[in-house]
Formats: sequence, C-alpha cells, structure tokens
Amino acid sequence: MPLQNNPLLRKFLRFLSGGGLIWGFRAFLTTVLVEVFSVDPVIAYRIGLMISFVLYFFMNLHFIFQVKDRLVWRLFKYSCVSLTFLSTDGLLMEMLHRKFEWHYFLALSTSTAILLIVKFFVYDRLVFQKTKALKPQS
Repeated sequence: MPLQNNPLLRKFLRFLSGGGLIWGFRAFLTTVLVEVFSVDPVIAYRIGLMISFVLYFFMNLHFIFQVKDRLVWRLFKYSCVSLTFLSTDGLLMEMLHRKFEWHYFLALSTSTAILLIVKFFVYDRLVFQKTKALKPQS
C-alpha cells in the first residue's frame, strides 16, 4: 500500500521524526549536563524530560497529529498520559542505569524505545484524535 494511501503510517512516520527530534534534544541535554556540568545522570535525564514535555506537546499538536481544536482539554489529557509515560520511562531508565549498571545513554535509549509504539497508539486514539463533526439536527 503506497504511503499516501495510509494516513496512519504517515502519522506514525511524523511521530517517529518529531519524537526523534525531541528525543535527540533530550539526549543532547542529558549528555551536556552529565559530561560538562557533572550532574548526576538520572537528575540530568529528568531535567531533559521536563523541558521536552512542553516541547513535545506542541510538536504533537501541530506537526504530528495536526489537530488545532480543544487545546486545554488536549493539554489536560496529554499531561495525564505523558506523566504516566514519563514516570515509567524515568523509572525504567533509572533501573537500567542503577540496578543493571548500564551506561546512562544506553539506559536512556532503551527505555524510550520500549515505550515508543504504545505511546503512539495512546496518543493517536486518546489524546490527539480528530474531533468528530457534529451532525446537524433536523
């Protein structure tokens, strides 16, 4: 099936590219904080998560899922869903880094990759779904 005929695949590719951009920013910031400023890797990662949280909402809203309505309601749902994912991501990163003694960057990459597909479907179906047009009453 050609790409132009599959809107879900196009959306997923936008999700990967936009998410990759935000992830790259978070990974870069974490690395700079750890390597340049000697911040603890878990704390540096959490700082990156906080900043990317806000950036990712607007990236999802405008670029990835391309919805423009119900901003406050979407922000509320995004916050609830994202905080759950960010908490899970952070705990998983911490476990991989501290318990299994993985390098912080490998732990960061692995925790993000594990949650990627689940996050896409939750965002697509629950947070950034297109609003259905109301049918006029006769």
